Amino acid sequence: MKITNGQGGGGAGAEGVYELVNVATGKYLGAASSAQPVVMHDVGEGIDRKWVFVKTNVDGVDYYNIDSQDSGILRATGGSFAAGAYLVVSTTKEAPAIDTDKLWTVHYNNTDDTFRFEAKNSGRFLYHQTDGNCYNLIEIDDFEENDPRSKWQVFGSGGPLLSVKNNNLKITSIKIYPNPAKDSFTITFDNFTNAKVLIYDILGKVMFENSTKTGRMEVKNNVKLNSGMYLVKILADGNKVYHKKLVIK
Repeated sequence: MKITNGQGGGGAGAEGVYELVNVATGKYLGAASSAQPVVMHDVGEGIDRKWVFVKTNVDGVDYYNIDSQDSGILRATGGSFAAGAYLVVSTTKEAPAIDTDKLWTVHYNNTDDTFRFEAKNSGRFLYHQTDGNCYNLIEIDDFEENDPRSKWQVFGSGGPLLSVKNNNLKITSIKIYPNPAKDSFTITFDNFTNAKVLIYDILGKVMFENSTKTGRMEVKNNVKLNSGMYLVKILADGNKVYHKKLVIK
């Protein structure tokens, strides 16, 4: 599957215009009015269910605005959003935009030809919850990466301009030891040396951020990581994203 760096326009059959279908529920993602939660539908007909991915590069990393053909780009809200914490909502903002709550990393799974969409501001994933709404949820505690509610099929006439296969979620190249950890731990990378490391708590807050050029990073627990589970996110080689879970005793 390839996603075109779309620029908007066109209907259901236009190149670079897609329908997004949740794997677990079979529902189609649809836009809403500004600042309102996105709406899930039984069928894909309707301009509000057509989406374009507009690539935006921030600090050398490729992200995407998920742009509705009917309104504007998607926003991943935070924990204090009035209508509901971490809802995914429509906006009237046009792409391209670099607001961190409107940028998404696209992860492609070659095994089952599905996609996951990760919000830049929180490290959380687009998820169709059992209450019918779509949220940006973090893997730790909320769901595992193989949960079909976090997976999406993408249907449309995408052109050959951009392959997202290099954004596959991978954890085999990352090692953290000891894990569980207490006072300190080391992160190593098998296949690359330059990387940016971010550690998120279960609420999606960045608790630690640093870069390395040596293929490893030693972290002493002077960053006030309390006991619990964390998500370690590694950005490497420009646009590759890796994840690993960390437990602090």
